[in-house]
Amino acid sequence: MSFTSQVRAWLVFGRMHSAILETPIAILGAALAIGTLWDIRVGYWAIFGIIYHFAGYGMNSYVDWKKGFDKNDPEKKHHPLNTGEITPTQAKYTVAGSMFILISYAMYLSGFSTQGSLIILLMLVSGVAYNYFGKYTQHKYIPISIVHTLVFVLPYSAYSDDFGVLFWAIVGALFTHNVYQIAISGDIKDVDRDESSLLQSMGVSTYKGVSGQPMLIVPTHVFLIGTIIVCAEYLFLSQQFVETGTKYFQFVLMTILFGAMTLEHVRILWGSVYLRDLRLQAMSKKEIYGILMVSTAIMSVNGIVGMIAITLGSLLYFIPVSKFMWGQLSPKV
Repeated sequence: MSFTSQVRAWLVFGRMHSAILETPIAILGAALAIGTLWDIRVGYWAIFGIIYHFAGYGMNSYVDWKKGFDKNDPEKKHHPLNTGEITPTQAKYTVAGSMFILISYAMYLSGFSTQGSLIILLMLVSGVAYNYFGKYTQHKYIPISIVHTLVFVLPYSAYSDDFGVLFWAIVGALFTHNVYQIAISGDIKDVDRDESSLLQSMGVSTYKGVSGQPMLIVPTHVFLIGTIIVCAEYLFLSQQFVETGTKYFQFVLMTILFGAMTLEHVRILWGSVYLRDLRLQAMSKKEIYGILMVSTAIMSVNGIVGMIAITLGSLLYFIPVSKFMWGQLSPKV
């Protein structure tokens, strides 16, 4: 196998196209605590976000394959453990090594403090619980939402003890954002898979339409629950203006992103023809809009320049990496 193919295989294994979803959160936590985006320590936490993503998603890829969920999944036939581009032994030791690096690096950045160590321990427990038991429980969104939210909490707590309205607004928004991604998007993505699914237990299913195309059934109460979660993220973020004061441009930008995110939410859950690739595109867009909406909070310390920097940086990473990994912008996951 060529070097390029090997690199692509490892990027797919770690699902590195979506590193832009966690890395900005670590950046946001550090920048808000320090008071500026333009500090070398923020860059250190960006590296943490990238390592966190590879280690966590790599473990998820390995465990799902090892337990048999991905071995016979037609949507995962191109994944490197199925194609043989990466062997199970390589995957196992790479995951173990990356987790060791992640924990050591996080301990170092947090100054080996007791508070930091406890947060890292909670992240480890929650992440491992999700990766090993998520396929067997309908409420898998709880541990993964905890660990993803702590990606913001850890760097913030390393530099600040001001746990005021702004801090809790972002924590609430991040938690609800991740609940949606796992409980709603994740279950829609795998609606036909043989695994524990909250949405399936609530009546979400597919059937063959008149012309043979798959049709998605989404009960009204499920659509309403998804809408409430989407609105909750926006309402949590609106609380930041209690502490930071009214900044009209920031509020307008956040509201525009909320509108875009809501539109993608409708495309994810609307009961109609189930074209998985189109649903995946909507899920990716919804997640990106949500993270950018959360990132508007950084405008309270860096203004529009910080927001533009995060947005452009994310796009400059996402577009070429996705093209390299998948040959297109939407992921094949």
